[in-house]
Amino acid sequence: MEPDQALVDELLAANILADRVAIARDPMRESMALDRLIGRINSTPEKALQALVETAAELTGAGSAGVSLLEGGRFVWRAIAGAWARHIGEGMPFDASPCGVVVARDASLLFSDPRIRFPQMQSEPLVQEALLVPVRFLDRPIGTLWVLSHDRHRFDTEDVRILERLALFATAIEQMSRSRAENAEASASAGARIRETIAMIRSVSRGISKGAGYSASSEELARFGARISAFADAVSHNLPDISGDLWLLIASTLSRHGERPGDRVILEGPEVAISAEQAGMLGLAFHELLDNAFRFGALSTAAGKVNVRWRVERDDNEPWLHLTWDERGSGHVATVKRQPGFGFELLTIGLPEALEANTTFDLRPPGLHFALRMPVATARTPEA
Repeated sequence: MEPDQALVDELLAANILADRVAIARDPMRESMALDRLIGRINSTPEKALQALVETAAELTGAGSAGVSLLEGGRFVWRAIAGAWARHIGEGMPFDASPCGVVVARDASLLFSDPRIRFPQMQSEPLVQEALLVPVRFLDRPIGTLWVLSHDRHRFDTEDVRILERLALFATAIEQMSRSRAENAEASASAGARIRETIAMIRSVSRGISKGAGYSASSEELARFGARISAFADAVSHNLPDISGDLWLLIASTLSRHGERPGDRVILEGPEVAISAEQAGMLGLAFHELLDNAFRFGALSTAAGKVNVRWRVERDDNEPWLHLTWDERGSGHVATVKRQPGFGFELLTIGLPEALEANTTFDLRPPGLHFALRMPVATARTPEA
């Protein structure tokens, strides 16, 4: 049950957040902290939540940070860092905790002097501000990731952005933990998928670091964000079924770039089911191909075209996808330097390692040519 609305509204300080001037953060410091977090999750997954809250405290300058997950009608503090670390394993009832408000509203909220309404938060050192964001699982909030200020430190919208980003890690960690508890075999599969996801986030982070040194431009940060979005959207599919269709996956990627199938990008091939494990890498690969086409390739000119064709053949009675990406009408092929970047490494190294794929990548008149061969789960041949 949600706490009394009138009293809660007096404590919510969203208007304060909107009025505060956000302090710019160092993108490289944030990237390096996330990279360290990924390494700790990979090396000691049983301590993943603790590593997460320590990273939250580091990046927001909080006095305490924690994760509260709803168990029955009570929030349990599963991991805590900082001044309140001694309270790990404790918790608060749903209607006696600010976590209850955040979960009920499914929104990130800032509370000023929360102990007035929530007296169970009277523990020393006292809380001056509490910033909480929802942790979601299966599209519903199951708890919160939070940071506390015990002194004059004040949170801003940059802290909200950081916590919401870290909450995605909390969701992944909880998914892995629940899968392990339900079924050992499912746990192994989920753990592998989470590790692949984390490895890809690390790869994308290193991609921008390599290109930007220690001073990332707004354009580079925008491209970094676009890569993360392309991968995340493909993993979640935004498709009607658990197994996504290849045509829909490519069409969805096109739509993010303002293109429609059949205009300048022609899609030809049978219906092919793409698993969730394959979708993230493929979605990011198509994003990189499109980004390159718009910046340097065929889609940088009015007359340029891209033909994407695929078929399915059987090898030892197993279906294999054969896909080609051919650009026509690019005026920049002769001037493009063959300097390995993130996209090139993804297409020639990342896909083979993650998807057991064979790939070829060639810059030649009349445009870029990319070919992919990989195993797929199922395929249907359209009826004649």
